[in-house]
Amino acid sequence: MDERAVPMRRAKTIEELYAEVRDYDLVMTVDAPLETALNGMVDRPYVGRYAITPRHLALQLSAGFLKQRLLGDLEIVTVICEETGLDFRFVHGEVQNIREIRRYTHEVRKHLYTENARQVFDSFDALPTLERVMHTFRGYEYEGFKGLRVAVIGLDFFDSLDKNMLPEDFDEIDPFTDGEFSIGEIREVGNDRLVARDAVDLIDPANPEDYAIVLNSSSPIAESVRAALYLKGLPFINSLNVRDITAIRDFIQFLRLSVTYDIVRVRDVKEIFTVFRGRFRPGRETFLLGKLVREDMNDESWELSQLMRDVMKHTFSEVAQILFKGQQLVQVNLLLEQLRMQDLKVGTRLVMRISYAVENVNELHHSEQIPEFEKKGVLIADCMRSTYVDRPVVIFMGLGRDWNPAFNWKPYLDVEDEYDINDLRMQILLQQGQRRVYCVNSFRDGERPVPCESFKRISRTDVRTFDSVGESLVPGVWASESAETMPERMGTFDFDAQHGIRFSKSTYNNYVECPRRFMFYRLIGSSSNEYTEFGDLSHEFAELYLCYPELVREKGTEYFVDVLAKRYSGISSPALDNIDRGRIRCSLHNVMRYIDGLDLRPVLDTKQSERPNGNWLMQQLGLDDSSSMAENEFSSNVHPIHGKMDLYADGQITDYKTGNPATLKEIAEKMGRDDQYYECQPLMYLALSDEREDSRRIFHQLYTLDNQMESTEGQFDINRNLRTVRLSDKPLGRELFLTDPDIRVHISEHMSAAFRGREDLLFATIEAVGTDDVTGWSNDPAMITYLTSAAGMNQNKSNQAKAVTCLRVPGKCVVGGLVVVDGVVIIPRDAEQRFLAEVDAAEKEAESFASSSFPVRPRKDCRNCDYRTLCMNDSVTGGEVLEDE
Repeated sequence: MDERAVPMRRAKTIEELYAEVRDYDLVMTVDAPLETALNGMVDRPYVGRYAITPRHLALQLSAGFLKQRLLGDLEIVTVICEETGLDFRFVHGEVQNIREIRRYTHEVRKHLYTENARQVFDSFDALPTLERVMHTFRGYEYEGFKGLRVAVIGLDFFDSLDKNMLPEDFDEIDPFTDGEFSIGEIREVGNDRLVARDAVDLIDPANPEDYAIVLNSSSPIAESVRAALYLKGLPFINSLNVRDITAIRDFIQFLRLSVTYDIVRVRDVKEIFTVFRGRFRPGRETFLLGKLVREDMNDESWELSQLMRDVMKHTFSEVAQILFKGQQLVQVNLLLEQLRMQDLKVGTRLVMRISYAVENVNELHHSEQIPEFEKKGVLIADCMRSTYVDRPVVIFMGLGRDWNPAFNWKPYLDVEDEYDINDLRMQILLQQGQRRVYCVNSFRDGERPVPCESFKRISRTDVRTFDSVGESLVPGVWASESAETMPERMGTFDFDAQHGIRFSKSTYNNYVECPRRFMFYRLIGSSSNEYTEFGDLSHEFAELYLCYPELVREKGTEYFVDVLAKRYSGISSPALDNIDRGRIRCSLHNVMRYIDGLDLRPVLDTKQSERPNGNWLMQQLGLDDSSSMAENEFSSNVHPIHGKMDLYADGQITDYKTGNPATLKEIAEKMGRDDQYYECQPLMYLALSDEREDSRRIFHQLYTLDNQMESTEGQFDINRNLRTVRLSDKPLGRELFLTDPDIRVHISEHMSAAFRGREDLLFATIEAVGTDDVTGWSNDPAMITYLTSAAGMNQNKSNQAKAVTCLRVPGKCVVGGLVVVDGVVIIPRDAEQRFLAEVDAAEKEAESFASSSFPVRPRKDCRNCDYRTLCMNDSVTGGEVLEDE
C-alpha cells in the first residue's frame, strides 16, 4: 500500500459476509441494501425472510401487536395538531425530535424541556406508530425467535430502537476482516458538470444495472449527474417524494404566489403560467402582475391572474379543480385529503402549512408516479445514509466537505461515538463494488476542494488535499468527444450572405464582456427592468414630441406624466410613486427643452406601426405617422454592425440617456475598456453615420435626469446635460493636437503656471520636434530642451521641470487612446479603425463559435453576469478562457 494513501480497515465483501452467515436461520442488519443482497443470495430452500432489518421486522409484526394499521407521518402530525391545538410546524419538529431522542435512549420525556413538547410526546406515544412497536417489543418474549440461530451484522450501527428488536441470544458478525485497504487512483476533473459527464461516460448503456453512483444527494453535483444520465438516455433508480410530483409542486407554487398577489411580478409567475399555457408580451418580466392590462397577455394568463387576485375567495379544492384535470387533480386532492384541508378557504397560514408538509414530511411517497425507466437502472446512492452497495461497479463522486456529517452536541448523544460510527460506515462504503472509480473536483467555488473529515479521523493525520487520500491523483477528463451532443445553434443566430452575424451595440457589448454571455443574450434576450422601462418611456415621448409638439403642448406635460407614471408603476414599487412622477416630469421637460432648441422641422415620412417594436405612447393616442429622424435603423455596408438612432438630424446623432450621468472621462474609459463596463455605442454609431454623406461625425448623449434640481428652473441651459463625442479624420498624434480647435482651446486654458499665456511656444515645440506619442512628450529630452530654449530659459533642472509640467498637459488629455478635452471626447481615426477591425474579427470568431460552442471568456469576471445561473461553468476571472472540454 502506498504510504501516502489513507489506511483503512479492510471490510468484508457481501459475498464474504454471506459465506459467514450462510448456516444461520436469521440474519439481522440495519442496512436495507445488504438485507436485499443477502436474501437474493440464499442458495437453499427457505420460507420467509432470511435477512431482515429491525424496522422491517417491526413493520411485519405491527398488525399483530397494535391490532390496527400504522399511521403515516402526515396523519400523525395532523392528529396531534387536532388533539393539542398546536401549530403544524411545531408539532412536526417535535415529532422529529422525539424520534431522534428515541434512537439513543428510551428516556424521552427527560429531554423534553417545555410543556408543549411533552404534550406532543404524550399524544405521539399513544398513536399506532412504528416507534411504538419497536419500543414495546421484547425479543426474549417473542416466540418467533425461539429455536433460531440469529446472526447480527455490524452491531455498532444499531440504534436504541434497533437493539430492542434483537433476540436475547445472537452471534455478532464483524463487518471487517484482517488487513488494510487504501484507495488507489483518484480522478480529478473540472467542475460538477464535467465530473458528472465523465462519470456517466463510464456506464455501459447495455448494462446500466451493474452501476451505482455514490454522492451527496443534496449537493449540486447530484443535479449534474441526473442531467447527464437524462442526456445519455440512461435509466436510473429515482426515489420520488410527493414534492417531486409535478402537479403538487405546481399547485403549491401557484398558491404561494397568489397570497402575495399585490407584490408579485411577471418574472415570478412566468414559469408557473407557462405550465398552464399562459403567455405574456415580451419585455414584461419585471412588471407587477396586478398592473398589467388584458392586452399584455393571452387568455389563459388573464384567467390565471384573475384567479390569483381572488384566490382567498376559494377553497383549496376549488382552486385545484380550476387548475387541474384527470390524474393530476386526483394527486392534489389526495394531498388535501390527507391534510384535511379540502373545504378550507385559501389563506396565507394554510398555504404555508401545505408547503411545509410537502417539503418536510418524508413519509409522503407517491411511488405510482415514478416512470418505469426510473424504477431500474443506475443506482444513485446517498453517501450520508448508505453503507453497502450491491453493484459490480461503484463510482464515488465528490468526497469533499459535502460528505461531512453534522453531529451537534446533545445531552443524550455522544458526539465522538457518532463520528466513530460514521467513520466505520465510511470505510465500508468506500470499498463497495468489484470495480471502484473515485472522482473529485479540480476546483469548487474558486478553491481547491478539501477532502471530507473522515479521512483525517481515519488516518489520524492532517489530510488537506486529495493527494494524501489515494495512492495517486490523476487530473484530466476521459469522456469521449461524442459523449455529449451539442445542440444546434446555427439557426438561432441571424446570418446574411455578406456579413454573417451582425452586431448591435448591445450584442457587441455582451460579446466583449464574454462570448458565452453574448450567446445567452441572443438566445433568450434580457427582460425589462425599472431602468430600461424608464428609458423606453422617455424615448417614446421624445419621438412623440418631435413629431407632434402642438399636441403635447395642448394636452399639457402633466397629462403625459400621468399616462407614463401609470405604466411605469407596474415595474416600479408603489412606495416610490411620488419620486417616480418627479423623475418622469424632469425627463419630459428636459427632452422638450432639447428638441425645442434644435428648431427642427421633421417630415412625417414613416409609420411607427411598421417597426418591429412600435411606439406604445403614440399607439395610445392613435398616431401612426412618424419621422425618419426618430428611431431610425442604420446598417453598415462595410462592417457587421447596425444600430437604431434615437434622433438623427443635421448630420448629428442624439441618444437619450436616463441613467446616472457620466463624465466625459468616464465615457472615454468605457469605450477604452478601462471601466468596469464596456460601452461601444459612440464608436459604433459614429462609424455608421460616417458612411452617410450628410454626416458631421458628432454624437450627443442627452442625460435627461442630470441636474434635476436646477433643471426645474425656467432658464436652465439644457446643454449642461449634454455630452458630445466627435470623430476626427486624423489619428492620435502630433497632427491631431496641432489642428483640432477643441484640443488647442483646452490646452490654452489649462497651461501650467510657468507657460500660461504662452501656449504658442508649446504648439511650436510640438510642430518642430513632436512625435506621435502624445503621452511620452513629457519624457522626450528633445521636446523639453526645445521648449525651454523657445521660452528663453536656462537649461537647468528647475526650468526643465517647468517644461515637463507644461508637456504633461496634452498627455493628460489622452484616455484609453481617445482624447478628452473640455466639452467633448474626440475619437481619433486610428482608434475608430481599431474598433472596426476588432468588430470584423469578432464577427468571424462568433460565426465559428455558432457551429460549436461559445467559450467562457469574461473581460472582468463572472460574478456580475446576468446569465450566471444559466452558465454551467465555474466562475472564472477576467482574461481566463474556459472552453467546453
